Amino acid sequence: MSTKEHSWIERIFRAAQANKGGVVRRSCASVEKITTFARLKAAADARGFRVFRVAEQYIISCRPELIIDVA
Repeated sequence: MSTKEHSWIERIFRAAQANKGGVVRRSCASVEKITTFARLKAAADARGFRVFRVAEQYIISCRPELIIDVA
């Protein structure tokens, strides 16, 4: 992973919402422009977070708790 990719991914997880245990979003296009989904997912997995794709957005739940689909 390049320094640019690493810095970009680290900035995602330093966002205020991530630090509060909230959610952060990034467009699929911006992820693919800077890095890959696999690298983003690996970084989230390493923190115990979950990544979802909703339409053209990646949604990262920055809480390690179980997520239950209630739909």
